[in-house]
Amino acid sequence: MNEFPRISVNKLGEYMNATVSRRRQIIKDQKHPSSFKAAYYAPAQDALTKYLVGEWKESDLVRRFETLVCQSAGNDYKGKVNGCSAGAIDAFLGNYDELGISGEIRRADCSVMTMDYLGVTVSVRPNLLIRDEYTSEVIGAVKFHFSKSAPLGDGGCDYVALMMRLFLEEELGLKNINGKMCIVLDIHDGNLRSSPKAYVNRKRDLDAACAEIFARWETI
Repeated sequence: MNEFPRISVNKLGEYMNATVSRRRQIIKDQKHPSSFKAAYYAPAQDALTKYLVGEWKESDLVRRFETLVCQSAGNDYKGKVNGCSAGAIDAFLGNYDELGISGEIRRADCSVMTMDYLGVTVSVRPNLLIRDEYTSEVIGAVKFHFSKSAPLGDGGCDYVALMMRLFLEEELGLKNINGKMCIVLDIHDGNLRSSPKAYVNRKRDLDAACAEIFARWETI
């Protein structure tokens, strides 16, 4: 059990557009997290990271997909993990021919992965960082969303991308962040969104949501 209020950034994105009952369930799941569910897409995350930072070619990604498909037989936990990750890689290969990233994609080597937001610890954990190809300064980040059953939609993705921007600017103190390069990939939904230019109202929405999570934490 998590004693103090906390939420992952992707779940916060889902929370923003959720019904009252779903919001309650999200808080409950964050307070009593399942370690098994969190690891469901670990093989896919590792494979996509290697591909996007240039360690793998597309043929390597295809081979990893094929291997996971072969290893997904059976209904045990390992088979389910391999099946979920195979599906995610397949969706990525079918949906993302061009990401439109200006800069160098690198592994996320942040020493800090969370930020305190109105008393709620938000686990941002960018999957990748984007650096300026000339100065090597961080100018953005990439976040994967793998859940097939809970797509974020345009609105949810916008909130997640904005939260990443706030994390880079306010928590890490980086000065040259490009909102267009704060990118969310909703893998199964085929959605790619960047942090919106005008975000004052969305930031107010995030403020209200985190204040609500903080207030409801002890009651759930």
